Amino acid sequence: LAFLLLGYMASACCTARTEVLCAGLACLDIELLGCTAPRTVESIAPFRAPQYSAGGGAAQAATALTALGLRTAAAYAAADDAHGRALVDMLGEAHVEAHPATADDGATPLAVLPVFEDGRRACFVSLGAAKTITQQVLVPDALLHAQLRAFHFGYPHLLPLLQGAGLHMLL
Repeated sequence: LAFLLLGYMASACCTARTEVLCAGLACLDIELLGCTAPRTVESIAPFRAPQYSAGGGAAQAATALTALGLRTAAAYAAADDAHGRALVDMLGEAHVEAHPATADDGATPLAVLPVFEDGRRACFVSLGAAKTITQQVLVPDALLHAQLRAFHFGYPHLLPLLQGAGLHMLL
């Protein structure tokens, strides 16, 4: 679930060149390619190879929009840990301006995604810092300096403090 608001917003987090701000959930995705489905939940199941990528609505939308030629920034909850640094690096390699906000939980969100040989998928997720991120931390009032063409908000249903009144305040 994502919202795209056209019009003008401003953002001190973004450079004067930024056109779109993608905010919300971002996580380090670890896809386990070529998984064999386990016979039971206790079984050991092999996989062919891991693949790491910038996941979650904010990171995926920002990466896709940048690939289409838009100057894009991503605002999300993360930590100064190995997963958070990998996420910043991946976004940088995709030419996305990364703006991780630190929340009360010190872990960067992480998703482990088994991709089975028959094409089915599963998802195991640790929301970490995303569970405690608020509108003020994710997009503080000070973000009112550079005009944006669009604002994208990804996965509000996974950000408990950015639902209801929190979502209203953000939008």
